[in-house]
Amino acid sequence: MDSKYIVLIKRRIEKSRKLIEQINLEVLSTAVKNTEIQINYRIINNSDEKIYLLSRLLYYPAGGGIQLCDPKDTIRLEEESGVLTIIKGYSPVDELVSFELYPAIVEVKPKKDFDGAIHLKLPLSSWHPNLGAAKLKSEIKQLNLKIAILPSFCTFNEITSNKNELLLQPIPGEVTLYQQWVSKRITI
Repeated sequence: MDSKYIVLIKRRIEKSRKLIEQINLEVLSTAVKNTEIQINYRIINNSDEKIYLLSRLLYYPAGGGIQLCDPKDTIRLEEESGVLTIIKGYSPVDELVSFELYPAIVEVKPKKDFDGAIHLKLPLSSWHPNLGAAKLKSEIKQLNLKIAILPSFCTFNEITSNKNELLLQPIPGEVTLYQQWVSKRITI
């Protein structure tokens, strides 16, 4: 690999780490209603450049093609006892999954906010687009909301969903190198 390219990658990694310091995640409200937990959140981009949220999950539906998940869907993984991590971003299952889809992006302009919502069906379970649902091992007392951010220098592929929606999907290698996280703990 060319040494100039390695230097460029190192600079971009450092830039993406500094950028995340200027991005805030606020939980606007959390409510338990009948059969679900509703979380409203805001991403605040305090930086002077646009950012991309990896918040539009994709999956392979039966019959082929690519489908966009409901905007309120999340990856849910039980990472420690009593804490369920709620993810909007790329979360690899393991190294053996070769068919995993990277999320599509949402652009947030400089000095602007993005408001989003998540609805979690009760009873809570783990869920991943490629693995499906799994029962939790312990009673959940906290949620850890994590949202992935990519910097403006990243590049994207255009893909078309089964519903003819044009979506932008990041180049996988760039996600691996430059994805950063904002997160918040929520007691339920």
